Amino acid sequence: RDLHSFPTRRSSDLEAGGLARFHQALGRYVSSRHEEAWTEMRHIARSTVRTGHADTGAFMTTLMAVHAGIHLEHARADDAYDTLLTLSGHHDLLRYRHEADTFRALNLLRRGRWDEGVELAAPLLDHPDLPPTARCLGLVVLGVTRARRGDPGTWELLDEALTTCEPAGSTLVVYAARAEAAWLEGDAVRAAAEARRGLDACAEDTAPWITGEPARWITIASGARPAVRTEAPVSAELTGNWRNAALQWEALGCPYDAAVAKLASDDVTA
Repeated sequence: RDLHSFPTRRSSDLEAGGLARFHQALGRYVSSRHEEAWTEMRHIARSTVRTGHADTGAFMTTLMAVHAGIHLEHARADDAYDTLLTLSGHHDLLRYRHEADTFRALNLLRRGRWDEGVELAAPLLDHPDLPPTARCLGLVVLGVTRARRGDPGTWELLDEALTTCEPAGSTLVVYAARAEAAWLEGDAVRAAAEARRGLDACAEDTAPWITGEPARWITIASGARPAVRTEAPVSAELTGNWRNAALQWEALGCPYDAAVAKLASDDVTA
């Protein structure tokens, strides 16, 4: 449930069949990122829209954008997001658009495009019907950006995110953000404690990319190396291979994460 608690939906038999096939393909994509699974999801979503079920097609497309963003597959995330923008332009689908906008903002933050992320997230927080997931992640984007820039108001945003994240299923993301903010303030003890709270919220099926966020901040703040499932860049950080981690973050288009990984080096030119 982490990061994508969408509204419960009622579906016709035809939609239900498409949703079942879609979720099967989504499971294959999450486990392996196979091109075939992504292509199948895109085909099912587009076919669903063509048969008059734009709402369901938007739901599928939002999930595609979310999961591609979580796995840092930026081109696929962009493709799904652009498709959703087109759908929302022709149909009344703002609830999915708002969800996708905040995940998009979080992805832009990861890609080093801080200004764009803030510009996308900030106006959403004034929307009266913003879903909990979207509000929580919007607050994280603004809070983390302020922390990185040394601007005031970081903890007000991240405290509100913490009260919002429980029903939204975004606990790990919030605690990772709070760990980073504490670390940037020079409070390594608090950073490790916030990250540990996030890691304690993990479930067995939590995606390794999400689990890796609090795990890496525990390592950065305390030197401890949690035994958890993570993806390659974080795994390299947890084993002390900062150079390999930095190269992998750079290859994934995440310059800030690469810079953080390099901080583990004694080489001042790194």
